Amino acid sequence: MDRRSYFKKQLTDCPFWIAYGARGMTPSLHRLSAYEFHRHYVFHMVKYPRSKSGHKQALLSGDEYQTRLTEASLNKVDACRGVPTLIAGLDYQIIEEGDEWWHPLGTGEKVQEYRYDWVIGPRLRPYVPVVYGAQGNNTEEEQALRIFCLFFPWVNDFTEIRLLVPYNGHFREPGMISWLN
Repeated sequence: MDRRSYFKKQLTDCPFWIAYGARGMTPSLHRLSAYEFHRHYVFHMVKYPRSKSGHKQALLSGDEYQTRLTEASLNKVDACRGVPTLIAGLDYQIIEEGDEWWHPLGTGEKVQEYRYDWVIGPRLRPYVPVVYGAQGNNTEEEQALRIFCLFFPWVNDFTEIRLLVPYNGHFREPGMISWLN
């Protein structure tokens, strides 16, 4: 439940496969497979200041919030008598640098909807991912593809492609007959 805005409570979820594929270029995250990533990292909702004083404190310390208010939103916060309803990306912007306790999502097209509401943070204890439906493969070929997607790093944005981290749309090479080879 998103409780950052009293008047706009909503159920929220950060879709793992979209956010994993757009995890950004931070070296400690970029080379991780989906399994390794899920084992050591989790998605958290961003925290943003809701007052001018909170914004000033965030500029000084930089520890509590992952976002900064825009100039337009500072006026909106001043005019509001209660808790302001802020719009992601318009009223607050994500801090691009991150720190050791959180990293912003990448800038790819597929993750824009989630980029200003979610950040990546380390788990306090490693987690053992459970792959539900892993036994539900119809063929060995399908099982091989799923294993490949889970244990091999990939991205879903062309701008984040590197030598050992390919674009997920280019897994199947020309002339490739089977995932089993």
